[in-house]
Amino acid sequence: MPIKLKIARTEKELDDVFRLRYDVYVRERDKFSEKRATSDGRIVDRFDALPGAVNVVAYDGDIAIASFRVNRDSVVGLAPEKYFDFTEARGLIEQSLEGSGANPCIVSGSMLAIHRQWRHKRNVIFALFKKTTAVMRDLGATHVFGAASAETFSLYGRLGFDATAEEQWVESVGDQLIPMMAPFDKVFDWAFGQSVQAQQNFFSAVPCADFETLLLSPGEVLFHQNDTAEYAYSIEKGGISLSRKGASQEVLVMSQLGQGALFGQLTFDDDELRPVTATATMNTQLIAIKNSYIGQRFGKESSQVAQLQHPEKSRKPLVPAGAFTGWECLLAKRTPMSRGILAQGVVGV
Repeated sequence: MPIKLKIARTEKELDDVFRLRYDVYVRERDKFSEKRATSDGRIVDRFDALPGAVNVVAYDGDIAIASFRVNRDSVVGLAPEKYFDFTEARGLIEQSLEGSGANPCIVSGSMLAIHRQWRHKRNVIFALFKKTTAVMRDLGATHVFGAASAETFSLYGRLGFDATAEEQWVESVGDQLIPMMAPFDKVFDWAFGQSVQAQQNFFSAVPCADFETLLLSPGEVLFHQNDTAEYAYSIEKGGISLSRKGASQEVLVMSQLGQGALFGQLTFDDDELRPVTATATMNTQLIAIKNSYIGQRFGKESSQVAQLQHPEKSRKPLVPAGAFTGWECLLAKRTPMSRGILAQGVVGV
């Protein structure tokens, strides 16, 4: 089953986030010592109650495995300012924007919680940071504040963060923390690189909160032939093989898709079925949006929707499954699709 990353919206999803924090910080890492005696198995603070607070959560099946919170600046400040004075940092930001006519929009990332067995899964950590960065982009961020454990600060340095003061023991957390700040464009470049320019398709115009992110392992099936067509997809990273069963029940490979390709049969008929099976050919990251949402947001006759209305059910198979040579299989996994194919890469399934 794919790892799913989404914005926590429902009561259950938010409760999953609060319980995950307790499991990670108190049970696994022995932090937030005062919570062990007083908490009901959740960690919640006042910044969770502020308007616009966003929690990104990752699920393995029904189990929350990672989460990260984003807040936009307000009159009560940001979560890291609970422990550190960012007055000087705010002054530097004001100076950097002086005369530009632009107003700063400072956000914070806080309450990063990842279950122990997932902390070394780089694809999960990267996807969580990327999704969180997309949330910050949607909020109009210009700068990011944070407070990281001294143990993990080097990770944030790679994202473009600089320490704003020396590390300090914070008794209420039970850890050595380092206050830090980064220009948002550095964080964004680290998370997205050139993928935004390379992926100018339907999904580029959709706010992060409106879609889910899926992570698949090599050989993992996203959907099967004759499954109900609920979602449309875009490949952020990796590759997808589309196949179907032939007249003699042999498996026919219909297409090999790479980064930037759109696929997923857009339908407004709840009974429409998938004509093919979609399988990850390598570690793959997808964007997924429900068909029902697409129609509501853009209208059924819009040009954006037209990008996804190409079922191509009669597409001729590339080759029967199993007919690839060893080298061809390797090339299918290693060689990116051409820019021309990516630019046209809309496949309805």
